[in-house]
Amino acid sequence: MTWPLAARLDRTLGGRVFPFDQYVLMYVLEWGRHVLPDHPGRFFDASLCYPARRMLGTVEHLLGLWPLYALVRDFVADPLSAYHLLGLIVCALSALAMALLVFRWTGDTLAAAVAGALYAFPPLRLTYWAWMHVLVTFCCPLLLLAVESVLWGSAVRAILLLALVAVWQVLLTVYGAVHAALTVVGFTAAYLIGLGPPRPWRRVSLLSLAALATLPPLLVLFDVYGSAVALPDLGATLLRQTASIFWLDPLASPTQLGMRLARVAGLVRQAPPPGDAVVPLDAGRPALFLGAIGIWVLLRDGGRRERARALGLGALVGIGLALAVGPGFVPVPFGGAIPLPLVWLSELPVFLSLRSPERFVLVALVGLAAAAGVGFARLLRRRSLALRLAGVAIVVALLRWDDGPFPLHPVPPLDAPSEVVRTLQARGSGAPVLDWPVLLPPETGARRTLEAAQYGLPTTLCFTGTYPLAWLAFAEEVTGARTPADFAAVVDRAGIGWILVHKGEWEFPADFAAAANATLVREDASHVLYARADGDDRHVRPGSRQEIPPVRLALDLPRTVRPGASLEASVEITNPSSAGWPGAGHVVRLRTGWRTAEGEGLLAVTNPAQLALLARLPSHWARALRSHDVVPDREVAIARELEAGNRTRIAVTATAPTAPGRYRFVAGLVAAAGVPLPLVDGATEVDVVELGTPSR
Repeated sequence: MTWPLAARLDRTLGGRVFPFDQYVLMYVLEWGRHVLPDHPGRFFDASLCYPARRMLGTVEHLLGLWPLYALVRDFVADPLSAYHLLGLIVCALSALAMALLVFRWTGDTLAAAVAGALYAFPPLRLTYWAWMHVLVTFCCPLLLLAVESVLWGSAVRAILLLALVAVWQVLLTVYGAVHAALTVVGFTAAYLIGLGPPRPWRRVSLLSLAALATLPPLLVLFDVYGSAVALPDLGATLLRQTASIFWLDPLASPTQLGMRLARVAGLVRQAPPPGDAVVPLDAGRPALFLGAIGIWVLLRDGGRRERARALGLGALVGIGLALAVGPGFVPVPFGGAIPLPLVWLSELPVFLSLRSPERFVLVALVGLAAAAGVGFARLLRRRSLALRLAGVAIVVALLRWDDGPFPLHPVPPLDAPSEVVRTLQARGSGAPVLDWPVLLPPETGARRTLEAAQYGLPTTLCFTGTYPLAWLAFAEEVTGARTPADFAAVVDRAGIGWILVHKGEWEFPADFAAAANATLVREDASHVLYARADGDDRHVRPGSRQEIPPVRLALDLPRTVRPGASLEASVEITNPSSAGWPGAGHVVRLRTGWRTAEGEGLLAVTNPAQLALLARLPSHWARALRSHDVVPDREVAIARELEAGNRTRIAVTATAPTAPGRYRFVAGLVAAAGVPLPLVDGATEVDVVELGTPSR
């Protein structure tokens, strides 16, 4: 299914979407290989995205895959080949786990092989090959097997097995843990409903013991991921969930929602308009066909347990597809709207920070693949071996056709470390590295993470799933440095000890190096390396970061204005402190914008149907959506230093709202990365209340 990947392991990337994302996962695995044997406590403080702490809380940790990767890496020279081999091992483990589940249910080896193939190589898995952290779900079939063993087998042994598999899945990946939780809860609940009375409630209560076993690793991960990235509210979550391979508007029409469902179910393979690239996001049509047969025959011909299995597998299919449709609201005739399941789920921790809802198809895949194995066994029961082997061949051929060609993206093989990188390895001494230039195209930044893994020092190089606020602020200050003195102040505050310049890109000014007291250490064909004597890792020894002192802000603008008219506002900034403001190297912007009389943002939605739906939503979701679909504020950079005791005025041109009414015009100051700055009185913004806008 993945050929010709095996012949090009060291010079290609796989997957249909964002193939360069594989580089950062390779970095995580290499970082674990570098730090876990001797310094496991440093694992989550990965070297990327300095000066942010706990960088690994912004990307998948892949902790449970480290032993497998380390074993592969002992036999493979480069991380690119090792990563692909690990991906093939994950597929093999997925096939074996599903085959074991189906064999235990049917006793049919060939049916187990069919189910394993459908589970290991569906179209979605090949589309998402770049995102191994999403695809590590080989524990899910084992969890179903363990749940049934708890209900009907040896309780002690089954509980230990369930706890072991559950803890391993938690340690593997965040997405895998989420999918596994949905799989176990959904299957168990539907299984008990289908079982009917009498139900083994005492055995059911034992399942909570396995859940307790996962609490220690879960608490650690909650702490890491919660401290690395602020958890968004519902409105931000819905906005994040639109970061999908195809557009997921939370205010989509029922027709659009139906098209989403058809796509994740595999009924259609091309999103409108015609001509878009075909990116399969489903479990595969062979699995859909055979899975439907399997669930039907279990319901029709099976006994008590078989009917329970049918409902359990059907529940997984329904849950996975319903969540994969994404966020949305279905209007109802009597008023209001029914939120889709993902809106409810997004209220929970962890779930609210996930992206690309179509990944939940992997939950449906568990149910479809298992049911497909059962369906294959029932269809060819009591048939000759030759006919059954032919059936296997047909299913595999259909799966290969349904998958399409495996997408490959040629890349240059990884080079040996350069002289400069070897110098950093030998002399780094833990001092942070400023990787110049700081801002890079995604493909370049992603590949360069492997270079950072070679020298293992804290580095400002950053490519991740969610960029930490501390790094965003630092990157904005570095790129916004207007003078050598500004640059020197920024790198000094960050404790930078090395400056690694990549040749042929953004030129590093010589006067910047001189101002920062950086001396040339080594130069080779691709790098220039400078050293600074004042380098100090702020992770280990936090420095006293110079804060921007508070100032006073005053607004002056007309009290009335015609709707839609342009007006001139004047903002006065007064520096009451005894030092200059904002200080060398600091980035400050003036932010202004309109609010309603109640302080809410003005809606940017102009589609009448969406406005009507907003009006019908329950207030909680309506407020959340409104707060993230507003007219954006305007920002003006403050490009001068304000001496102690001085004041300055900034003219701002604004356009009044088009609808007559009472509004507030607000102004505030923000630092790098948009962090609001407090004013002298403790507020973060000032406002002027409009008395009213006259009608035309």
